[in-house]
Amino acid sequence: KFPVSSARPRGMLLKGVTKLGASRLAERVLSQYPQVIVRRRDERAAWIELRQLMYLVVPMPSDASKAGFLMNAFIELDNALGTSYAQEAKIRNATIDIQLVKLLALLVKHRCGLFIIEEGQEDHELSNVKFGRSFLTFFLRLLNTGIPTVLIGNPKAFNDASKVDKWFRR
Repeated sequence: KFPVSSARPRGMLLKGVTKLGASRLAERVLSQYPQVIVRRRDERAAWIELRQLMYLVVPMPSDASKAGFLMNAFIELDNALGTSYAQEAKIRNATIDIQLVKLLALLVKHRCGLFIIEEGQEDHELSNVKFGRSFLTFFLRLLNTGIPTVLIGNPKAFNDASKVDKWFRR
């Protein structure tokens, strides 16, 4: 069964004019914290080792595709944790929906503390045909896992932000 947290989902839109520092601000804050904490054997928690992911920053793909977003996410996950999730055949050959679920499961498994989706530029408008309802539903799924989520980008990238705001403010 896929874990769903009983904690109230938390999310935030960080809007800023392109090239004026919203991403740089997030980068500076995150640089004060380790991205991964390696936790050793814990009998009570039933793990031998846990690579706890404190935060993960995933850039929006230049082609505004869900497949590109997922590949970016798996690559960033691999870079942070030293894993090979992006290369696993099950991920590459799976449908987009299965990949989304796999990504969420990995974020939960590694106890991700903050998920940041960066640089939602004007041409990546969340309401466009390429992302549509299924991409917005992905944000809801992410929030329902209890993982705090931040979307960073140009205000014009969030023209349909009422849907996103509704989920992030509940």
